[in-house]
This record gives sequence, structure tokens and C-alpha cells, in this order.
Amino acid sequence: MLVVLTKLHKKVPRRGKYSMKDDKIRPYSHTRVVKFLQKRMDEIKHRKSQYDIAMEAGYHKPNIISMMKNGDAKVPLEKVFILAKAFEVDPNILFRLALEQNFGQQDTYALTQMMNRTMTENELAWVEKIRAYTGDADPSLTQELESGLEKLLDNAERKTKTPA
Repeated sequence: MLVVLTKLHKKVPRRGKYSMKDDKIRPYSHTRVVKFLQKRMDEIKHRKSQYDIAMEAGYHKPNIISMMKNGDAKVPLEKVFILAKAFEVDPNILFRLALEQNFGQQDTYALTQMMNRTMTENELAWVEKIRAYTGDADPSLTQELESGLEKLLDNAERKTKTPA
């Protein structure tokens, strides 16, 4: 029988599979980066295995990818760029989610506020709304979306210029 050590170092027998919701066993399973990696792995599994991703990221064994994906291990900040390349995602998205996993949502928000100082408050509000609405999916600006956005902005501009 397999035995698991808890935080109090008591021996606890484990039967069958354990739940991902059990934060004592999988302490990072509740983080958004875990959900993001699980979803991404499902999207690319037909062309890349965890082994392939591990090798591309400089790991010798695929279990570390599994541990990150399941919430057993944190996504290391120093590996974000190479992991993003291996998972075929934008490194900025993975970095933001890894920061959140390492420092929490409030501290990450403060850090990203400081890093986004090239944007105005209004521009940042637009970007944050897009991120929230798409679930950090990073949609490309298609011709259709651009056309719709232009119409929306033209309409908003006319309303602000119309005398009351």
C-alpha cells in the first residue's frame, strides 16, 4: 500500500486516485496557470507528448510537466519563456499566470500595473476587459473583430461629440 506524508508528517494510507481538489496533496491545483496548462495540453496532445514538451523545456523526465499541469509543482519563473515555446503559447500570458501562482492575484496585479505603465489607465482597462472576457485566450485581431471595433469606437466618438 502506498503511503503519503501530510504536512504534519503523519503517515496516511492512500487508496485509489486522489482528488485534484485536495490542496494538501496538490497545493497549486486551484491556480489559473494549472487550468491553462491542462487546457493547452489537451489542445496540443495530438502532436506533442508531455515527453516532447519536457525535452523542449530542458527537462530530462516528463513527470515535471505532469506535476506542473496537475498542481503538484509551481511553474518556475526562470523557465517560463522556454515552457511557453514548448507549449506553443505567448510567453506573456504564461508569465502573468506563473506570477499569479507564485505571488498571488493581488501582488501580480500590482506588478503588472507597474509593468504596464506604457499604457494609459483607459488602455489598460480595455486590455484587462479583453483578458477577462476571453479567459486569457489572446485572440488575434481578425478583420471582422477590427471592423466591429471600429464601428463601436466611431459610435462612441459620435456620442461624446454630440452636444447635450
